[in-house]
Amino acid sequence: MRAYIETMKCEYGNGQNVKLGNEEITLPGGNELLDYYTEYKQLADNLKTTKSALGLRSGIESEVLYDRAQSGLYQYASIGKTGGAETSLYRALTDKESADAASWAEQKEKSAKQLKTGALVAGAGVATGIIGNYLVNERGNKTE
Repeated sequence: MRAYIETMKCEYGNGQNVKLGNEEITLPGGNELLDYYTEYKQLADNLKTTKSALGLRSGIESEVLYDRAQSGLYQYASIGKTGGAETSLYRALTDKESADAASWAEQKEKSAKQLKTGALVAGAGVATGIIGNYLVNERGNKTE
């Protein structure tokens, strides 16, 4: 899993990649329309003022333009990584301080204890089988 996580990348266009990680990534080109928006706002304000001064009826320039913050368009933006019902190995490996890392460490410890117990029980079973086999064979040899 660790090797898989290290190879994870996200392509965002023209073969450009960003490596997956916990750092915030800002992709280029996000503010291309900001200059046009600003220019439109200035032109609309000038036109609105001019029409008002001339006593003309206002047009489209008087319509309210909303910021993206006011539009509600991005209100469902990503909330980031969230927990789940099961332990996430990805979150445990990428964030050593997370609840998933603690849960995974606990599961590893529990598994190690169960493995030791299983090995002891198996060893005792093999020893019992060898001793039982020896006793059965000894009794069989004495009756002859």
